[in-house]
Amino acid sequence: MRRKSRDWLIGTFAAAACLTSFALAETGTVRIGAHFFPTSEHRYQSLRSVSEIQDQLNSDMQQFVTGFAGCPAIVDGPLDVGRPRDPLRDTSTMIQSIRVWCWAIVQNDPAAQVTASGPSVEITPELIQGIIANAEKLSADDEDWSQTLVTFSGGEITCTDQERCRLSLLDGKNPPELSVDFDLIMATGDERFILVTQVIYGRSGFVYGVRWRESEDGGEVSSIFPDRL
Repeated sequence: MRRKSRDWLIGTFAAAACLTSFALAETGTVRIGAHFFPTSEHRYQSLRSVSEIQDQLNSDMQQFVTGFAGCPAIVDGPLDVGRPRDPLRDTSTMIQSIRVWCWAIVQNDPAAQVTASGPSVEITPELIQGIIANAEKLSADDEDWSQTLVTFSGGEITCTDQERCRLSLLDGKNPPELSVDFDLIMATGDERFILVTQVIYGRSGFVYGVRWRESEDGGEVSSIFPDRL
């Protein structure tokens, strides 16, 4: 039931309403995360503007899925309009990730300059806990979300660097039954865009994006994507 509901949500979420609810981020430097790239040939931190990143992402997308003209089209979805390169789970995860990257990039002014994220931008335990708390609230309020989002109390946070962390269920299994990966996509002003990948028994599943707003109180989730609500 979980998998069926997750696939249904991925294929049918309407992103248009989500996009209209967001104002473009203020023009300024956009700090690009080190793990924001779909292919090893193109490191997006080396590009100069948001528009260049979107152009490159539009091109790289075609290596994994065809049928979408570019970022606006894949964000608007649904995903089942596209034709994946192959039926492998890794390809499905990459296509979902590309859709989230596209969602993040179109929130910003195309003319905005980009730079590497740098040491001042990181994924913190407070951010991870805030995202999970938001997922728990969505799950409690809606049956479809409860069958889609991975949530669990406690857990162990491990980070490979300041921009990539994993929250794992401490169940004594290897790999654990449930894990959630967090990757920084970009930061602009007081906002962070995070790629969230759910992992079940070591296998990636549903991928979604979070827009996190920093504040004096620590911060909060301001929106997620896809968001059928």
